[in-house]
Amino acid sequence: MANPTGKKHGLELGVIIDAWIRNGGSFRKAGAELGCDPANISRRIRKAYDAGDERIDPVLLFGDKGNTNRTHEELVRARVAMDLHREAKVEKGDWRKTSLITKIKSPVGVIGLFGDVHADNPGCDFDLFESEMSRLDPSQNVYGIFNGDLFDNWVRALAHAGQSSTDPYFAWIVVEDLLRRYPFLVFILGNHDIWNTGVANYLVEFLRSIGTVVRRSGGNIVIKTDQGTPLSLDLRHIWQGSSIYSEAHELKRAATFGYSDADALVGAHDHKGEVREHVRPVDGRVQRLIKLDAFKELDDYANDRGFMSAKRHPVVWCAYDTREPVTSHERLQPFYDFDTARVVAEHRRGKNA
Repeated sequence: MANPTGKKHGLELGVIIDAWIRNGGSFRKAGAELGCDPANISRRIRKAYDAGDERIDPVLLFGDKGNTNRTHEELVRARVAMDLHREAKVEKGDWRKTSLITKIKSPVGVIGLFGDVHADNPGCDFDLFESEMSRLDPSQNVYGIFNGDLFDNWVRALAHAGQSSTDPYFAWIVVEDLLRRYPFLVFILGNHDIWNTGVANYLVEFLRSIGTVVRRSGGNIVIKTDQGTPLSLDLRHIWQGSSIYSEAHELKRAATFGYSDADALVGAHDHKGEVREHVRPVDGRVQRLIKLDAFKELDDYANDRGFMSAKRHPVVWCAYDTREPVTSHERLQPFYDFDTARVVAEHRRGKNA
């Protein structure tokens, strides 16, 4: 058994220092040679160095960390490297960095905003999700945006991705097929998508391969059509702020404090939905505040905690008309019913043709 103190059996400090030097500055090897606890070898060596013992070489004790006499060239290289890392981070930006979409040509159409799905959870109303996805049709100017949390457990859902011998989890088979047939225009990675970072990388690669814009946590999305002022959406899976009186309080807070200049602020995450409106006093700009409910119909988390918010439809269908000014209430009109949104869009198309 190792001697815990390094002081018994006549082990003087000089013996410990000699063993430490012979073993190339390794506390573990010196402890093994002397039958002492390496932690105590380290303690006695460092204490002696602090007391000014000249037998202890600082290079051996600290390695490069003890050498503070850097050359000018080393300092310049280090500073340049820091600047390059900073420039790369600035270029990447944060969630407010704009993703410009130019593939939508028609100034009038419908955009469906989809809330949390959690497709692998048995409480998910997958029939509803499948039905709503089937409405997406770019040829008819109907597009979809997903605002986070496609699965509860990505690691389980995609267990087959790296092991061909493992059967794919059934939910991913169906979801993958849906995404290929009805790709989203934009996909925001929610907290469940980000938690499984290795799988999120797989998901990002897959989504980009089918032409979907992918953003982490949120993003400013600008849609430029052939006519009018580009439509802007500030999407975040999670916004900060809450209220017992309004499910969209965090969006109202962001709009009121001037955190967003977008036509719409869109959030999800809490599985509670509401649609509100904010008109900026300074310029009359109309901003839609859209909090998305979830496809998770039977929610153990909400059930256990007694959440009793009214259930809303998990997709908000927005009829848009970019020919309308940003002060118009008809520029972006949200509805819980797809058919209503489509009829309004068709009316707008004929009215301003």
